[in-house]
Amino acid sequence: LVSRNRQTVVIDKQQFEFAAGESIHTESSYKYTIAEFQQLASLGGFLPISVWTDAEEYFSVHYFEVPSS
Repeated sequence: LVSRNRQTVVIDKQQFEFAAGESIHTESSYKYTIAEFQQLASLGGFLPISVWTDAEEYFSVHYFEVPSS
């Protein structure tokens, strides 16, 4: 996103100043298979519980838990 004007944005009582032409990075989109994403999450300490997808499996929503110690 690129600010068209100088502006102040307030989010939950915190102010952010943007100059005209200043940009912010808002998203990085990475493509993983369901198995690849679950493996990546497992490496981070998460336990895959369930996954929901659209019919073509283009999109997925994952439910993970943190194992109890």
